[in-house]
Amino acid sequence: MRIIKRAGLTRVLLASAAVLFSASIICGNLPGQAATTKTKPFFGDQYNPENTIMTATSCDEKYEGVPQPLTKKDPLQYVQPWNGYCPPSNLKDAELAKCLPCQTYNIKTSGIYRGIEVQGNKWMLMSCEEAKRGAETSGCPFGAVIVQIDDETGNVIRYWKNHNHVTEWIDPTAHAEVTAIRAVCKELGVFNLGKIDKADPSLKLPQTGKTSHCEIYSSAEPCQCAMPLFAVAN
Repeated sequence: MRIIKRAGLTRVLLASAAVLFSASIICGNLPGQAATTKTKPFFGDQYNPENTIMTATSCDEKYEGVPQPLTKKDPLQYVQPWNGYCPPSNLKDAELAKCLPCQTYNIKTSGIYRGIEVQGNKWMLMSCEEAKRGAETSGCPFGAVIVQIDDETGNVIRYWKNHNHVTEWIDPTAHAEVTAIRAVCKELGVFNLGKIDKADPSLKLPQTGKTSHCEIYSSAEPCQCAMPLFAVAN
């Protein structure tokens, strides 16, 4: 499984949300969040299908490939402009929220990401949107998208998207990437997502070509919990 991340823009987009949420309760439930009544099971946990999609979405379009690298800029001289995004605060004390302004300056203070950042595409944008959904429903602003690609045609067969469920399920392993991979493996019936063989008797979903593979997009730099799983899932 190829890992694609866009640490720079994503961190700027989500840093302010993370600060605001951690000011009250780290990744806690949002005020006014209604208790779910129509839930479905997933590996022993219950999820709300109105907020979380555990099944694949069919797709038949050409995969444009890995996004192109960002134009190289000197990280010590270039200040990335703020995109104007400022999430609403969930703090009951409006005055306290004023003490936590939105992140508007460049948070990349060194060259740690030099040479590995890439431009965005629809899948990266989708992972950021899923992160926003996670912030709105479970309180944790992290999202992931997994795309299954036919090796012969280069077309996207289907995709999955998910967000962080750590506090919602009281499960420290329920990160966005981990939950997405679990959903993919469960629905496909295989755990090697780097080479999915049509002739595999365990394969549950159809594919036209002989083989296919998956690539994952993460809204933020994957943590130590997710990275080993990428290797195991290939």
